[in-house]
Amino acid sequence: MGNIWLSRIFFVILSISLVFEVSDDLKFPNREWLEWICVTSVIVIGIPLFFKIRSNENAKLSLNKIEETLSHISNTVSDLIFLMEVKNKDTNDYQCVMVNAAYLKVSGLTAEQVIGKKVGEIVNEESAFIIYKKYREAIDSQQSVRYEESTVFPSQTVFVETTLIPIFDEQGKCTNILGISHDITDRKRSEEYYVKSEKLAVLGQLAAGIAHEIRNPLTTLIGFVTLFKETEKNNEYYYDLMLSELNRINFIVSEFLLLSKPQSKQYQQKDIIETLHHVIEIVNTHAIINKVEMVLEVKGQIPFIWMEENQLKQVFINVLKNAIESMPNGGRVIIELENYGESQVSICIVDEGTGIPEDLLSKLGEPFYTTKEKGTGLGLMVSHKIIENHRGTIEITSKLNVGTCVKIILPVEI
Repeated sequence: MGNIWLSRIFFVILSISLVFEVSDDLKFPNREWLEWICVTSVIVIGIPLFFKIRSNENAKLSLNKIEETLSHISNTVSDLIFLMEVKNKDTNDYQCVMVNAAYLKVSGLTAEQVIGKKVGEIVNEESAFIIYKKYREAIDSQQSVRYEESTVFPSQTVFVETTLIPIFDEQGKCTNILGISHDITDRKRSEEYYVKSEKLAVLGQLAAGIAHEIRNPLTTLIGFVTLFKETEKNNEYYYDLMLSELNRINFIVSEFLLLSKPQSKQYQQKDIIETLHHVIEIVNTHAIINKVEMVLEVKGQIPFIWMEENQLKQVFINVLKNAIESMPNGGRVIIELENYGESQVSICIVDEGTGIPEDLLSKLGEPFYTTKEKGTGLGLMVSHKIIENHRGTIEITSKLNVGTCVKIILPVEI
């Protein structure tokens, strides 16, 4: 009778495994949900069965077949599957005994870095604290627990939706916890992008209104200064200086309108080295006051690139000012320019400042978010928009008390 029951279970497992082999051909509309249901069913049935018949010497053949089938299924699906042994719940002593191929791929870890390791050796302290809490909840309730979290692995942070299933022995003691995690990183990023887009839309309307109100009196000032310049030749130098500053304000207001509507750009082939030299001259006075030395390092032969020069100058000025202001006791800012790949150039601006905490890096570029006491958060946001219009990217890395690196990648041709 027992052999018949085992045969039926094994037949069910094999049948479900076949679903994965043909689901692509049959074009199931919700294949991910199908995988989730099948994997959960197979493992919930298979693992208790595995532990039940392990002690039976006469069932070695069945055990091997079931283990082989479970291994094949778990390594075929895209969900992250892991099995933890509960050594001591009270001291948060959980040891990993099994993970599938998807877990290793997403986490960026090797089997040697996971198997036989405790939770705190696999993820960081913050993620481990959440995991311990959920493990205890699953064990105490004797039910499966489902939750969302951002798990920080050594190589990257992954957003997952995890289901924990406690496994109990015949004495009612929890011996293992089975975890099935679905990678929802892309979905989370899409949600964050949508929220940021909504903020930008609102900010764009505000920017348009402010720019309009500033431009009206600005036009009057420019007109009268021009008139005075023509009638009073003795103070022509001062009028030119006033007009220059008023025109700069007008340019800044025009750039502010980037947030509200797209504008036609005049892209031209320019020498990026010359552009950077000009920017360094502009911010050099600010650097000297703050006892900061700026060094431009050019590696290799840099081609001319297509750009809207005034906009890129604004980006470089914003980044350099942030770098200078991050060093209250002075230091060096190194601007490294080099070729990147076959058709791109890289500009790395590295400072020796106070650095930015890792949990705040992802928020940089959001409207009104800033790490400076009197900042607005708009400078970096506008910079992101300008680089995006140039079909480039900005990447910011930082270490506390070491410094920050802002890496800007620009294509040679747009």
